[in-house]
Amino acid sequence: MMFDDLYKIDWAHICQAHGDSHEVPTAIEGLISPDPEVQESSYWRLDNHIVLQADLHEAAFYVVPFLAEILKAGLRPGRKYVYRLLIEIANGSAPDDRTCHYDGTEMPLTQACRASIGESVNLYLDELSTRDRDLRIEVLDLLASLQVHRDRILSHLTAMKARGEFDQIDNELGEAISMMKDG
Repeated sequence: MMFDDLYKIDWAHICQAHGDSHEVPTAIEGLISPDPEVQESSYWRLDNHIVLQADLHEAAFYVVPFLAEILKAGLRPGRKYVYRLLIEIANGSAPDDRTCHYDGTEMPLTQACRASIGESVNLYLDELSTRDRDLRIEVLDLLASLQVHRDRILSHLTAMKARGEFDQIDNELGEAISMMKDG
């Protein structure tokens, strides 16, 4: 069942920009609502709390696996908001003394968030085959943020461009390739 572990986390003891994170689970669930207004409201309840003006807060790290779960489930509602949140988190930062435990190791929050997002890089690359142009652009933006996977992503994007796939996003694809090469 989706979000099995969502309420196993003690959100009241996890920090976000405006205090504790007790409202985070309902915001995550709202991302997949069939109601577009609920999706957007849920996005803003996360974006302005777990990452605020590129400042990462502890809750961001705990949200990433649930965002990946939404993508892996193939759910269409709220997908663009999930990618936007992942982009914000991937591009956010926190002081190095703000740490969390990732894969059994204590590490800086920024590094842990990026590592957690990077676990699903193959999913993001597969998502480029979607017919939804706007969603593909969101995916490209996220991929351009994942410098640790730069070589694999760049190889995949370059191959797509060489095959002439998705000519309608050729400019965006070219920009993503340039960003990865310059990164």
